[in-house]
Amino acid sequence: MSICHILAVDDEPINLALFKAFFYAQPYEVTLCSSGAKAIEMLDDPAQRVDVIVLDLMMPNVDGFEVLRAVRAHQHRKALPVIVQSGNGDDEYIGKALAAGADDYLVKPFLFDALMEAVKKVRPESA
Repeated sequence: MSICHILAVDDEPINLALFKAFFYAQPYEVTLCSSGAKAIEMLDDPAQRVDVIVLDLMMPNVDGFEVLRAVRAHQHRKALPVIVQSGNGDDEYIGKALAAGADDYLVKPFLFDALMEAVKKVRPESA
């Protein structure tokens, strides 16, 4: 079984630090990314391996919805699992994210167990 590569995208440094702590000593490799534009650049780089994206929706400039559209627009990454996360727990907003192609939705703040459950749900072979 190969290591699952997770791309964690969030504009808040504290949230990126939490992802680093969450995945420390876990059987995952995590790449931290601080903006939607950088995430799209990384995804466009064929040398980058990404198995799951954990994506903040509310970011300045290029938001999570734009990143999600960029992921779903390309045939080679159309099936890439995307777990979106946001402080907005409104049902309509969650529905909009799922309709845009998100595979799962976590409302911030969330616990490590919820994140691990979401990763295992979208990528069962990483369990």
